[in-house]
Amino acid sequence: MTRLIKWTVLLLSLIVCIQFVSAISVTSVTVDPSGSLTPSIPVTVQFKVENSGVFPPSGEIQFFTELDNPKWTYTIIVNGFENLRPVMGGRTLAISGFELNYKASDKVSVRVNLEGVAPPVTQTSNKTMIMITEYDANGKSITSSQVEKTALVMTTPTVRGCYAIIANDPQFSVLGTSLRAAKLDTAFDSGSFTILAPTDTAFAQLPNGTISSLLKDPEGMLKPVLLNHIINQPLYAVDVVKLGEAKTVQGTVLKIDTMDGIMIGGAKVIKTDIVCKNGVIHVIDRVLVPPVTVKTATPTPSTIPQTSVTITFTRDLTIMPSTTVYIPVGGKVVWKNDDPFKPHGIAALDNPDPASLKYFDSAPQSIPYGKTLEVTFNEVGKYDYKTVFQPETTGTIIVTNGVVIVTKTIPTPTSSPITQTSATIISETIIISPTLTQTPDYDAKIAALEKQLAEQNQTIEKQGNILDQIVNFLRNFFGWK
Repeated sequence: MTRLIKWTVLLLSLIVCIQFVSAISVTSVTVDPSGSLTPSIPVTVQFKVENSGVFPPSGEIQFFTELDNPKWTYTIIVNGFENLRPVMGGRTLAISGFELNYKASDKVSVRVNLEGVAPPVTQTSNKTMIMITEYDANGKSITSSQVEKTALVMTTPTVRGCYAIIANDPQFSVLGTSLRAAKLDTAFDSGSFTILAPTDTAFAQLPNGTISSLLKDPEGMLKPVLLNHIINQPLYAVDVVKLGEAKTVQGTVLKIDTMDGIMIGGAKVIKTDIVCKNGVIHVIDRVLVPPVTVKTATPTPSTIPQTSVTITFTRDLTIMPSTTVYIPVGGKVVWKNDDPFKPHGIAALDNPDPASLKYFDSAPQSIPYGKTLEVTFNEVGKYDYKTVFQPETTGTIIVTNGVVIVTKTIPTPTSSPITQTSATIISETIIISPTLTQTPDYDAKIAALEKQLAEQNQTIEKQGNILDQIVNFLRNFFGWK
């Protein structure tokens, strides 16, 4: 009888042990950023714990980290259904067996996300990013399933300032030179920043002559461009991907897109999280030119034909003096691009008249920065065209035979009751011949014509006075009021 009781107890113990046998496995462990770290840099750790069998209700899984300011988020997944738990703090997170105790046929896993910052160190050493340990019902650790991930954390003295990193990196030679020229090399001594750093290859994509033009005007043109690459707070990659936009010191709001890598303001981030003692640097593949306020060019063409007229595309997107100009037969128009940041050009209208196609191509004619496009017009007429790229507008080249029309309008006197009811306008048009416009005494001849018109005006005024006298006589004679 005693032997039977012993065998019964042993069998029940085996059943209990078999019921609570479980095995965990840790998969998909990632530490971002990977590689060595510097103190205070944000770190994200993600992993998944898979459980097979039945987890003992009195058992436990513990997670430990040496990151500062840790925040834990975990989700228990049972047969595909997810149960998100509240955010927890502290360097140790424990999940009790009661939360994981399900039937052997159930598929149970835990997805964990940990965020923190790399801790300070007195000397470069490995620190535990995450350690995962399973404990049995007796509080004993199961070392066979333990997983630990570490990262090398460097001491702070080895971290240089943002400008020092840029100035000593060959890929940033243009950026370093530009920062010195704009006197921004010492601007990062205090505060904390994010620098979007274009490489020399990115600067080389600008139109020819742009870099030298910027360096010649460090305060006026260069500095706003550089400030458009600085954000007044440190944003590491883990922060950037959570944002939709970021504002630069220059005031530009840069859109952030993470659909295909990280795009900031249209530039692709090709390297993230170069940590400096006063911020972080992200390397980008193109220069972020600050936008300018588009000013609408007001056509104020001179009606006096000029043998040569230069139409300039300026950097504030105006067109000077106008898109419409007057020239004589044989005159020329020169389009000049004085905008180092934007392409400009001209083309025929979408539905051009045949005459305009003699001088303007349907395909846009691009004018690089600092270059000109010259066209000579040999026939009288109006030739319409459009500007392309920025800004897009239309213009007209009016080619004349040299004739200028000057119109002088002379109203009749208004003091007479007759002229008030039947007022007429006496206009005189003077046509000045092409040879007259080119003679030295042109102004004198115009003055003489104006004098002649003034004398005619005086004659008309006298005629008005005579009419007044006649009206007064008739009033007196007939007793009109």
